[in-house]
Amino acid sequence: MIGFGARVSVVAWSDVFNTIRDTSGVKRIEPGDLKLNENVANVVLDLREFPQLGDVVVRDASDGTIV
Repeated sequence: MIGFGARVSVVAWSDVFNTIRDTSGVKRIEPGDLKLNENVANVVLDLREFPQLGDVVVRDASDGTIV
């Protein structure tokens, strides 16, 4: 239960996807390629949680190597 005045935040998967897709140099990103907390879904943050960048793997689409 959330108390009076408390707020829950959501990190929208689509916002993260769109930001990466629209970044200069990114040719393509497939929906299954991007996961937040190991899921292809929004991440709900509780009152005292704050998003933190974890491991990021970027591959060169032309040859598949990790950049």
